[in-house]
Amino acid sequence: MRIELEKAIQEVKRRGAKRVGIQLPDGLRRRAFEIAEEIEKECNSEVIISGNTCFGACDIDFHLLEEVDVLLHFAHSRIGTSEKIIFVEVSHEFEFSSLLSEALPLLGRRVCVTTTAQHLKALGSVKRFLEENGKQVILKRSRRTGNLGEVLGCDFSAVERDADLLFIGTGDFHPLGISLFAEREVIAADPLKNEVSVVNGEKIRRKRYLLISKCLSFEKFGILVSTKVHQRRLNLARVLKKKAKERGLKAEIIMFDTILFDALQNFDAEAYVNTACPRITYDDTELHPKPLLTPDEFLVILGEKEFHKISMDQMH
Repeated sequence: MRIELEKAIQEVKRRGAKRVGIQLPDGLRRRAFEIAEEIEKECNSEVIISGNTCFGACDIDFHLLEEVDVLLHFAHSRIGTSEKIIFVEVSHEFEFSSLLSEALPLLGRRVCVTTTAQHLKALGSVKRFLEENGKQVILKRSRRTGNLGEVLGCDFSAVERDADLLFIGTGDFHPLGISLFAEREVIAADPLKNEVSVVNGEKIRRKRYLLISKCLSFEKFGILVSTKVHQRRLNLARVLKKKAKERGLKAEIIMFDTILFDALQNFDAEAYVNTACPRITYDDTELHPKPLLTPDEFLVILGEKEFHKISMDQMH
């Protein structure tokens, strides 16, 4: 793992920042003290570490931002334009030739390659390798970050539906999301495990259909909104509430910073509609005893959309 801390320190010095906030995702928090001490030593600045959630660039600690001159946000690509936030790059280097060699037989001639922020630097080398092996490589630009080939849990705009799909990264969430979005298999190359797998979202899609069917007879819905700036879809929630009321259903908007399942159990809704981070819906549904729907899925219940026209929920 490579953290571009030196670049961030130079920028802190250039700005003359005396109070510096740092915000790290869970996987980096073991190094929080080390990073804070390095900044304090090099910049002679006071450092405050954010203890709040850090699920992505959409999840900025704005309370801490008010207390500091600059906030260093680690491991996510930039979303938004606040000059007080410095996005610190964290990259994972890996030996990709053997991994990609294993993936080659599973791919056709046209290949759309996607990854997450940690592996963006490798895309140039990956593209060259694939082209040297007869592939036509497609790298599309993310609508949210502007980076070529980057997918987020809330944005699959870098995915080309009419090509074979290769995802480079760890975990199942992103390749499953890509598969649901594109409605086709994804070849997932995991640099951490050094293994290649075929991911198909059809099983998840069937589960979602069953969940929607279960909710068709429900009459009381909670519509969830997050106050996180880049997850906040209050206008969408208002539209959904109005549509539900017009059809004689009970629906109320419930606002959170971080959506907590334990807190939801205290409300008497039969199901919830999530307008915040789509990952909450697709990743965490099994953890919650009441159904958690996407806005599109709720439109099926309202009779405004057909099952087969449901699309993957994304932030726009």
